[in-house]
Amino acid sequence: MATFGSGGSVVMRGIGASWQLVASERGIFDIPLPTVIIDGQTRTALGRLRVRVVKAGSRPRVRGRDPFAFPIPSPLGRPFGSLSGGRRRLGGRFGHSFPFQIDDDTVPDEPDEPTQLPLKARRLAMSTEPDPYVFVRLMAAPDHAVVGEQVTLSYYVYYRTDLQLTVQREPPLADFLRHGLDKAPGTNEAIITSVGRWRYHAKMLDQVALFPLRAGRLKTGVLTTKFKGRRFGARQVERKSNDLEITVREPPLEDRPLGYRLGDVGRFKLTAEVTPRETRVGESVAVLVRLTGTGALPPALRVPERTGVEWLKPEKREELRVRNGKIGGWRTFGYAVRFAKPGQVRLGSVELPYFDAVKAEYHVASVDLGDISVLPAAPGSAADAGAELAETDDGPFATLAKPRTSLGPFEASPDQGFEPRLLWGLVLTPPLGVAVAGLMFRAGRRWRQRRRDKKQDPAVMARRALGTMRQAADGKDQVAAAERAIHLAVEAATTIKSRGVLLVDLADKLVAKGLLRPLVDEVVELLERCAEVRFEPTPADEAAAGVVRTAQRLVKQLLQTRIELPAADQEASGRA
Repeated sequence: MATFGSGGSVVMRGIGASWQLVASERGIFDIPLPTVIIDGQTRTALGRLRVRVVKAGSRPRVRGRDPFAFPIPSPLGRPFGSLSGGRRRLGGRFGHSFPFQIDDDTVPDEPDEPTQLPLKARRLAMSTEPDPYVFVRLMAAPDHAVVGEQVTLSYYVYYRTDLQLTVQREPPLADFLRHGLDKAPGTNEAIITSVGRWRYHAKMLDQVALFPLRAGRLKTGVLTTKFKGRRFGARQVERKSNDLEITVREPPLEDRPLGYRLGDVGRFKLTAEVTPRETRVGESVAVLVRLTGTGALPPALRVPERTGVEWLKPEKREELRVRNGKIGGWRTFGYAVRFAKPGQVRLGSVELPYFDAVKAEYHVASVDLGDISVLPAAPGSAADAGAELAETDDGPFATLAKPRTSLGPFEASPDQGFEPRLLWGLVLTPPLGVAVAGLMFRAGRRWRQRRRDKKQDPAVMARRALGTMRQAADGKDQVAAAERAIHLAVEAATTIKSRGVLLVDLADKLVAKGLLRPLVDEVVELLERCAEVRFEPTPADEAAAGVVRTAQRLVKQLLQTRIELPAADQEASGRA
């Protein structure tokens, strides 16, 4: 929009609009032209918007262009004007409410060579660019350590735009003992460093001290963060750090002192105080051992063992602090020591072998506890009652065999092994048990098969039909059972299923199987009578009774005839 001012000058007014686009894949994209509505009229931008998205860290560098600025179109010749021409930096839009803010005067247009950067910036420089706007990084010093040596892990955020940290989830650190560290002075300030061909601000988020618990290639896990800022719109962006790998080895075996425990790495010193120096049998003295130094303080000390001296479980106190980026402090062990024998007792010394990772050599911190004068127990006390037993007690060696006082022939101790019979019994029992179980299984299977065959035997079924015939109260039911018994008896005697054979043909088939003609004629006649009686509306009781008596006699004769059949017919009957 243009208006005329005094003196004929032209005053240009306009508005500026901008959109933020975040690329999700590589390629060349034509972006639709944006539109705005001004005073009810739709205005569309002119020209063509084509964007080429390349791999992170491989963007071309245009000489003289500030990587932290984005272009704002000029109001002349464009539908959208600008409230301020040229380029606008992101840093001035957020103010001091954003902790990671970029100052216009701190970032040069052209990056320096890595060798020209300050020492801190060179340590933070990277050859590739993981993300074009913001990313997080884990750095360890040193990245090669021994078990128990302190490794300082630093969390850094690299950014090229104003943003604010909203979420920070620590890495797992499963194979490390973790202690928090206070950040050194000056670490809260951002450092300008080189990432690929671009300038980045790098700022420390946090620092922790790690103590490896085992040897190997140990991974820290990833640090997860979320940021918000104007460039990302209303959403929050999540960034995950690198999974840092730290090589950990055991201290060398050469010159390793006796009693060294893996993980005791640092620089330590022992002091002790014993009170009182005179006591009685059964009473105790207090021994306070103080351990100071840098490194992971050992949780326990090895006390000297003496016959007749008992060390009770210690009471511990500690104070850990950070000095020059190193974990250290002090820890005290308060022991109560009791004595079982009178006399001048030497307590010995407390020793702590440790490995100095800086000098790569072993040392032993020790403190001498001195002597204790132990008087006899007071008369009448419990310790006095057990004094005689204590005098004859040889301490931890009391239960061991006494040394021989004279020479003699060697006598071998009797063999305490297995008896031969018991041994062979244990060896042979499993295979014999398997064989017996197999025989029993096969016998049971044959018995079940014979039982199934017996239930399906026509002779058994014929006798069962006779029993049903005797129990039936109705004449028709008796005749039906008698007819079924005759058919089953015929099948048992000749293997012929007579139900499927016509009565006119049945006689010849039965005779051909070896049955006598008179018996065959009676069977056919009885089957005919059964059919007549079953189809009579009200059969006479005398007729049904005659059928029952005749059926009982014929079934008995047929089952007896089955035994007299040839062996071949009996085998065929069994197969059927």
